[in-house]
Amino acid sequence: MTIAPADPAPVSGSETDGPGAALLRTLSELTADLPDADPGRVAAAALRGRSARADEAELRELATEAAAGLIAEDPAYSKLAARLLTLAIRDEAASQGVTSFTGSIEVGHREGLVADRTAEFVRTHAERLDALVDAAVADGADDRFGYFGLRTLYTRYLLRHPITRKVIETPQHFMLRVASGLAEDDTVRSVDEVASLYGLMSRLDYLPSSPTLFNSGTRHPQMSSCYLLDSPLDELDSIYDRYHQVARLSKHAGGIGLSYSRIRSRGSLIRGTNGHSNGIVPLLLSSQGTVASFVLTLSGFPPGASLRSCVSDSIRSFLDPISSVLSRFPLSRFPFRRFRLYQILSASDPRSAGFVFAAVGPFRRVRL
Repeated sequence: MTIAPADPAPVSGSETDGPGAALLRTLSELTADLPDADPGRVAAAALRGRSARADEAELRELATEAAAGLIAEDPAYSKLAARLLTLAIRDEAASQGVTSFTGSIEVGHREGLVADRTAEFVRTHAERLDALVDAAVADGADDRFGYFGLRTLYTRYLLRHPITRKVIETPQHFMLRVASGLAEDDTVRSVDEVASLYGLMSRLDYLPSSPTLFNSGTRHPQMSSCYLLDSPLDELDSIYDRYHQVARLSKHAGGIGLSYSRIRSRGSLIRGTNGHSNGIVPLLLSSQGTVASFVLTLSGFPPGASLRSCVSDSIRSFLDPISSVLSRFPLSRFPFRRFRLYQILSASDPRSAGFVFAAVGPFRRVRL
């Protein structure tokens, strides 16, 4: 929920020494270099939405949502909301005993989240790695985030305690953990490389792909973005074995490229049952829905992107689900014997799909 603030209201006298006054002081400090952000307006909105027993942390959370609601009016409020969220993340990590990078790795290792190798690397070079974070924070690394980017980082990427579900690392701890997880060994040269990569990341000059961000330094160091799989054979066991492989790869946020070119087209005879095939469309829909649902349930990560390809002679029936798209490209203009379809299924919503077509003829290929 995002609070859309109304006109500012004065803080009542009863709040002069309470959480409301502390919130106003915090907002005034955070907006000292943001002349277009009004701390009183944000404080008033937070006080209106508070509960009877609201403490300073709850008021700050309400203020964060209030500032986020004003981003459309002025981008300065994105910076204010991000600064408030940074303070909340820091306090949440501190509540789990984390006040330094080495402390974050120690807690993560103790709870079975951080890999032994990464924990040993950090112990060996603890002083220098902690100094890297301190220098980056002093240089304003935390202030480079916008609100929505930091919110995504907080809700999706930071490691959380398996019981309390509180974060056990700050954004800078997270970036240095990712860099440390890529260290080749424990040598000084590797530490220099980690420091260089962390510098790029803390300045937001470079970020790895999501599988690396999710998994680097953890006990599941699956850091590849994409996997290409061959088409299953046109038989039940092979098809479901491929489903199993897709699910295992997707569990830790890997994207999948999968061909279905060996699967028989719609209407083909199934000699074992003397029936006729329904084609590959049901397979595409069931594999995407089943794998996406179970991967999200069992891993907690959204599945990666999914790219399915196939070759089908029964092109018209194959493209029924997107006939409205094809109406703009009459197939009668393209007298090819075979067509290739690439279906890009949305990871967040299996019902959303985009399609890329290539018509394959005897001599040339035409992309629509």
